Amino acid sequence: MKVKFTRVPNSILTALITRDLTKRQVKIVLLILRLTYGCQVPWAFYEKKYFRVAGLHRGAIGHELRQLVELRVLDMDEERKTIRVNPHIEAWQRSRNGNIDADSVPDLIREMISKQLKNVPVLRTLPDEKLDEIDDSEFQSRSVKKLKKEILKKDKMFLNMAKIHDELDWRMPH
Repeated sequence: MKVKFTRVPNSILTALITRDLTKRQVKIVLLILRLTYGCQVPWAFYEKKYFRVAGLHRGAIGHELRQLVELRVLDMDEERKTIRVNPHIEAWQRSRNGNIDADSVPDLIREMISKQLKNVPVLRTLPDEKLDEIDDSEFQSRSVKKLKKEILKKDKMFLNMAKIHDELDWRMPH
């Protein structure tokens, strides 16, 4: 079985991991990522009732959305009823998690990815009952070196796309 997935920029995932967001806020951001990056569109249409799928009470949705917009985590155009996760994470107003030194995050992420890539053969030899039904045949034939190059290439491609989007002025006014 092939697993369907949503390609989310690493910078946004890292920001979600390292920022102090509430559980509700993370659920909202994940849902918006699913509706935008998951559908390969820069913005998503929304109605407040959509956020009930994330288990949020009707009364809390408006408050949480406003707070995330104020924190610059989300961009919203209420007139058009569109929303997106602000890809410019440096503009996010939410503080980083106080339990981790902000300067150490890139090094820790690199260390974790490096360990993961070095151990791909070990991870593939886990007993069958511990494996999900993921068709990773695409990755079977690739070397670790080639995987590293692809990851760097995709990160660079994302940064270039972000610059292009900025130049096209995709950012809608609040």
